Amino acid sequence: MTTRMINSSAFRRGFRAMLPLWLGAIPFAIAYAIAAQKAGLSPLETQLMSLTVSSAAAQMGIVQLLAVGAAPLAIILTAVALSLHHVLYGLSLSKRLKLSWLDKATTAYFLTDAAYGLIIAHESNETSAFLLGAELSMFVVWNLFTAFGVLLGHIITIPADAHLDFVAPMTFFVLLVSLTKTRLALAVAIIAAAITWICLTLQLGSATVFIAGLGGAFMGALLAERRSLPESAVGSTS
Repeated sequence: MTTRMINSSAFRRGFRAMLPLWLGAIPFAIAYAIAAQKAGLSPLETQLMSLTVSSAAAQMGIVQLLAVGAAPLAIILTAVALSLHHVLYGLSLSKRLKLSWLDKATTAYFLTDAAYGLIIAHESNETSAFLLGAELSMFVVWNLFTAFGVLLGHIITIPADAHLDFVAPMTFFVLLVSLTKTRLALAVAIIAAAITWICLTLQLGSATVFIAGLGGAFMGALLAERRSLPESAVGSTS
């Protein structure tokens, strides 16, 4: 089997692996498109944001700030804060995958939480072709249903009590459960959940995502390092 055939197979596998997560993306893409137009964005601006930002959390955050007339600097800082965890994803992927500079630029642009989760779910997924397939799968559905929301938003009514905000967390909770296969992964999940609870109690808002992600990643790296040390070394550091 040639390298091109292997890459093609991995790409298709990555694209298909993302299909179950489309169910979480579709309602959010439609809701974003409707909210963006109500906030004053034109159809072109609404679609352009999905093509360039391609992030449910960041786009919803931007739209909400636009709706209340927030300052441009506040909007930019919020978008950056909601996307900072992608830096951690990039650092993690750079250690797991052999990527050329072109691969890095391409996969960095299309990177999403779900695509990263699928990569680390199993070692067989750790190829640039699988990653790109998973990324483009989500990119296609996000933009397709953004356009759907733009075109049909005037006849689609989303009840005020629909609470679509549960869809994305529930989607990624299901993904998290599938990834939690070791005691280390379970410990990291518990730590991240505890940090999230503390941040929410302190009403830290959107910074919660960044703090919990960074804290969970740091503690995970620390626990993994301690596990890799010989028992004598661990005892000496205690």
